[in-house]
Amino acid sequence: MASSWRQTLLFARQALIDPHRGSNLGIAWMYLQPLVMILIYTLVFSRFMSARLPGIDSPYAYSLYLVPGLLLWTVFANVVNGMAGVYQGKAHIIRKIPVDMRLMPLYLPLVEIVNFAVAMAFFVIFCAAIGHPPTLAWLLLVPVCLGTALMAYAIGLFLAVLSPFLPDLRPMTAIAVQLGFWLTPILYVPDLLPPWAAALLDYHPVYWIIQQGQAIVLYGRIGDGTLWAVQTAFSVVLCGLGWAAVRAAEREVRDLL
Repeated sequence: MASSWRQTLLFARQALIDPHRGSNLGIAWMYLQPLVMILIYTLVFSRFMSARLPGIDSPYAYSLYLVPGLLLWTVFANVVNGMAGVYQGKAHIIRKIPVDMRLMPLYLPLVEIVNFAVAMAFFVIFCAAIGHPPTLAWLLLVPVCLGTALMAYAIGLFLAVLSPFLPDLRPMTAIAVQLGFWLTPILYVPDLLPPWAAALLDYHPVYWIIQQGQAIVLYGRIGDGTLWAVQTAFSVVLCGLGWAAVRAAEREVRDLL
């Protein structure tokens, strides 16, 4: 088990560093990319979007609403998309050395958690600069991010197992994630939805997470505590089922790689 965790951490390190090898700025790109994204969504979008949120009197209210949801969705989307092809991507390693096929994909959520932390650090600085300083409640963004990564990992385990049997699953997953983004109130507020569509958000587990992050940043408090508990339980149960699915199909998956 210890060696499996070391492998997972090694994969995470490679995923963070390798894309920037050979560039002049190296790992600095890891910080520049989220910085540029934060600047675009806070300085540009706030000028064009006139959404005003209850209790928030700031010209940057839309940015305060948008950025936490966008960062959390990015964690979810990148993990799910990556998990859909994780075994094929590491097939050359899986064939050569013993790999725990349940733990190995954990490097993907680990990478996204680091990226979230970097981007959120820049956002905290921005919020302090515009007069919306973070409070201690913002520490709750840590379990919210972890919950997002856990749910994405749990869903991704099923995709990882099915992908070797269904070659078209990866592009289908990318399309589904893209559609999911537009079906989730991130770029728009839920009040813009018709009543029947807004009612469906009660059954949208990813939005349960998104609204927690938005409430923490906007109002310094967690959202609906019941949804928090349900989301956590849902992710844990789904993760257990995903581990069972990997264990049941591992031999067939290895044969196909």
